[in-house]
Amino acid sequence: TMSANQQSANQQSVIHRSATHKPVRSQPGMFLRAAATSLLALALNIAVLETPAFADAHPDQALPPPTPYSAQYQARSMGMRTGAYRELTLQQDNTYELRHGLSLKLLGATLISVEERSHFQWSDGGAIPLDYRYEQGGVRSRDEQISFNWDAGTASITRNGNQREAELLAGMLDNLSFTAQMSAELLRLTQQQALDVSGTSLTFTLMESNETDTQEYAVIGTETLSTDIGEIETVMLERVRDPSSERSTIFWLATDYEYTLARLEQTESNGTRTELMLESIELKPSP
Repeated sequence: TMSANQQSANQQSVIHRSATHKPVRSQPGMFLRAAATSLLALALNIAVLETPAFADAHPDQALPPPTPYSAQYQARSMGMRTGAYRELTLQQDNTYELRHGLSLKLLGATLISVEERSHFQWSDGGAIPLDYRYEQGGVRSRDEQISFNWDAGTASITRNGNQREAELLAGMLDNLSFTAQMSAELLRLTQQQALDVSGTSLTFTLMESNETDTQEYAVIGTETLSTDIGEIETVMLERVRDPSSERSTIFWLATDYEYTLARLEQTESNGTRTELMLESIELKPSP
């Protein structure tokens, strides 16, 4: 059950000018460890596309519910590559589960395996997270779980066996449900003919295992991508960071697939670049 504040906050979106970002130069690094770390960073950022904070021009217009889908990707970093996936399913109780993951092996040994799952409801205002799980194996292990209790206004967070409680803020999302929220926000703006490809931005508040994080993404243009399934029209968004930051995160979202992720490019401060590219996608509308 969601509160009135939660539904109201989920119905807001943001429109303003994007910032100018500083390019990052490539620098060498230790090959295997850096590549594994980069692919891990990519796994974290696949999930990260976050709850709008400004008044919407049409607050009474419900956000369109997401269409279930299954997508396959190729992840690349420093000459290494592996497969990745994202899958959104509609459950029998009309809640959603969004899953994504990847696995990288070398000589039969697993360097990285990551799986994330988000279980959420959908309201007129968008995603309402219920449970979030992150499991990582390989070189480094990590296990995180967040249970959202909206009636009590608290989240129960467990990380590697350590548990704590945190206050929930209206409109909070997790590292996966926010991607569904972002896609729905862009789809609604498109339907309203209000999507400005040089001025729109979206801001989200995420409940993470160790902190609350507010992130902003600016729409910076459009691009036609050549993929294994043909040419795809996309809208590009870049995470807005401090001008002094040498990190960058850019998303390409497919306009003909309800703004599902088509490409991601992450550049770290040491110049390591990691890319995720769509290989196949299937929308699975409910009967």
